[in-house]
Amino acid sequence: MTVLDCQEDTQLPLKKEKTDYETKNLDHLGLVAAQFDDLGLVELIDQVVPQDKEKRNVSLGQAIKAMVVNGLGFANHTLYLMPEFFDDKPVERLIGEGIESSDLNQNLLGRGLDDIYNFDPTKLYSILSTHTVRQLNLPCSNVHIDTTSVHVDGEYNSHDEPTEGVVHICKGYSRDHRSDLNQVGLELIVENQAGIPLIMQSLSGNKSDKKSFSEAITTHIEQLQTELDVEYLIGDSALYTAESLKKMDHLFWITRVPEVLKDAKWIIDEVSSDLMVDLDKEEHCRVCMNYADIHQRWVVYYSPQAYQRALGSVNKQFLKLSQSELKQFMKLAQQEFACSKDAEKILGQFQKKLKAIQINEVTIVKKGCFNKKGRPAKDAKPDYFVW
Repeated sequence: MTVLDCQEDTQLPLKKEKTDYETKNLDHLGLVAAQFDDLGLVELIDQVVPQDKEKRNVSLGQAIKAMVVNGLGFANHTLYLMPEFFDDKPVERLIGEGIESSDLNQNLLGRGLDDIYNFDPTKLYSILSTHTVRQLNLPCSNVHIDTTSVHVDGEYNSHDEPTEGVVHICKGYSRDHRSDLNQVGLELIVENQAGIPLIMQSLSGNKSDKKSFSEAITTHIEQLQTELDVEYLIGDSALYTAESLKKMDHLFWITRVPEVLKDAKWIIDEVSSDLMVDLDKEEHCRVCMNYADIHQRWVVYYSPQAYQRALGSVNKQFLKLSQSELKQFMKLAQQEFACSKDAEKILGQFQKKLKAIQINEVTIVKKGCFNKKGRPAKDAKPDYFVW
């Protein structure tokens, strides 16, 4: 036996230490939580919204952070299922030290939402968005204003009388093509570079864009000018009303002039022949106008692509109208009249209403009729005539 063999025989087996492992799913939620922390939103919320911190294991800022993480975790669950969502996730790393999934229950989140409502959700969001764009050094000289809608199932307060300061969930113009369901509106004022909403406000389902834009200019634009140096406000044709234009005398604005305006129709008729010389070429012209006692510059633009879309839409509408008028004419042709003059009179009235078809070479036929049923004899004379 060699020395090496002796060493092998006397060597004791190694003891394996038992180690407990625990697996948590972080997924993409770590990026969400890290961005939330990097912007300092938890501390800012806890600073501006009044709350009794001694009675809270989880602060309001942390509760909102948990709801954001849950919302961006592709989970469409009610509040009471929030602890189940965080059961397999590293809660302390995502939300804060000393916090467990059971702490994020519906009572905590419900009280947090009540605190936000009492403070004013629109005001809180404005504070957070202003802080965020400053942290990210985003220029906000140009902002866009628009509204959207979200349909909901159920009645909610749709049958109640509208109350001041309370969003009315009811039917309105549905942008997601669900006019059969009640909805709520959402108004956004968005910065131009990253598309971050600076102002976000809930609206009643039937709130008019024109009215909500006018109110937003009064309530928010001066604040955005002061805090973020906003210079230009951009919006769709709902922004172009006499009331809104007069409120925007302290900033620049860009919008589309509604074509239903008399001045807009006149300008289009005047310049369209010059712009549409070559239908395959883009053209535009600028016109100085005065509307609502405000001097402004209009740009009339011809686009071949828009022309083709409009042509297809017109053809589709024209075909539908022509088919409808043809159907009405075929029905008229089956009517019987006591004399040819009555037939000519009704036909004349019908022709005046036609927009898509034209009737040529009209023939009014005289037809003999019999009072008795059955086939008449060959030499039988009609009892009366119709045309």
